[in-house]
Amino acid sequence: MKKCFCCFIFLIFAVCLFGADNKVRIIFSGATLGRSLKFTDDTGENQAGYSARKTMIDELKKKGGNNVILVDTGNFVSEYYLSSLTDCAADYTAMNMIGYDVSGIGFNEINRSLTSYNNLYKKSAFTMINCNVKEVKSKSGIAEPYFIKTVNGIKVGFISVLSENVYLALSNEAKSSVTVENPIVAMEKTLAQLKGKVDVIVALTNIDYHSDLKYGAGFLASLFPCIDLVIEGSYGANKNKIFNVNGTRVYTIEKNGAYLGDITFEFVKKGAGGNKSQLNIVSEQFHPINVHAGSRRIPEDKKLLQRLEKITENVNSKLSSSVRANVVATEFSSVGKMDNFTKLCCIATDALRTGTGADVAFLNAGLFKEVDLSAKRRLESTFASSFLKYDNNAVIVSLRGDELKNIIEYSMIRRGYGYFLIFSGMTVEYSAEEKKVTDLRIYQKKVVDDKIYKVAISDFLANGGDTYYFFEREKNKVFTYIPIEKLINDYVTGINNIMNDTIDMNRLKIIE
Repeated sequence: MKKCFCCFIFLIFAVCLFGADNKVRIIFSGATLGRSLKFTDDTGENQAGYSARKTMIDELKKKGGNNVILVDTGNFVSEYYLSSLTDCAADYTAMNMIGYDVSGIGFNEINRSLTSYNNLYKKSAFTMINCNVKEVKSKSGIAEPYFIKTVNGIKVGFISVLSENVYLALSNEAKSSVTVENPIVAMEKTLAQLKGKVDVIVALTNIDYHSDLKYGAGFLASLFPCIDLVIEGSYGANKNKIFNVNGTRVYTIEKNGAYLGDITFEFVKKGAGGNKSQLNIVSEQFHPINVHAGSRRIPEDKKLLQRLEKITENVNSKLSSSVRANVVATEFSSVGKMDNFTKLCCIATDALRTGTGADVAFLNAGLFKEVDLSAKRRLESTFASSFLKYDNNAVIVSLRGDELKNIIEYSMIRRGYGYFLIFSGMTVEYSAEEKKVTDLRIYQKKVVDDKIYKVAISDFLANGGDTYYFFEREKNKVFTYIPIEKLINDYVTGINNIMNDTIDMNRLKIIE
């Protein structure tokens, strides 16, 4: 009996000193990009959507008790029509009903205007944080610099930074009201403010990830060892991956809200005079939300689904009324896209180039379906989707003139396949015998090898798709998250009537 009593006293002492449960669970999402409802991807599967996400989160919370912190890295809104035509109401309503604690800020939250962002900030029940986006006039931050939540006696601090490169791709209205400071400098200042206030530090970042650790989330982790976890929301990084950087865990996540990340860690506080406190990962995984065939179908939360359907019920009528133009063309098709520049593919690359303000644009031939839209037709909301196979977003990258030549030469030896690149903004003379570019001009001016040009591509190419690993390795990328489908529809609407002579086809001359 005495032995049992002693054990009981020791247990009480241990509970008082270390706490009954020293585990914390972080459930995270990122780059939902305005996909509030489930959608069909290129495999034909219905997937994602906030309603199914809520069901999964509720289930995970039941298993995890009261130790869960629900976070998002940012970019939960976008120019995708369900988001833009509801003024982001579908997005923040879903996040509020699910019960998010905190979210970082991505490109899309600030791209439209400061007024739009302020409305989003006001309507969000969760805390939005960022330490390096400032108002131009007041020079003050647009959000809280950090967020702290105590779980089981453990104080967890969250900080958020955005890549300064995104400023190049911001709308003119956004540029007039906000600026993006160096994330490293801003992070250092914010970490100093957090010193002594928290036990664990988690960075919610949108700065990409590069394996050489010279830039992005990995570089951040190596530079600031006091950061315990980094959750990187730029889907251009590595999709669902986990990296270890000098003892810091770095997580990246797939786009469109198709997955949830799930981290459980225990934090052991050492007593006075003891060793440094220690964070140990207990479990880490990614949960698919109706992504792959054969995975468990997650039922949608009915209350949230009904709310979202009510918010978005007038979207299709708004979309149809806002996109009006006529297409008048002969042989207006993408047939033969693997070998030649077709009118339909040229329109798409023109739209990407002008919509992003780039000098040059590239799209891979495999992005397009082989369709014939020769008949006169009215431009509806499905115009671009009728000839695009995949849901791609625009990315901006800065390249030298000699790098452009290398890309074109690599593309030309792959004619006849989906890897072949259609381009806009350039005129190219190519020698088939020598397999080299013999003349390259942008805006009718000869391209200079060491001059920097602004180039627009798809996120597929930016991630090394079709073995264009050059784009994947390039560090100076800006993921705009603007749907290429939207850029095309906006572009054609601006032209109003598309005819044969509207499209400049004199882009590529092959000397046999």
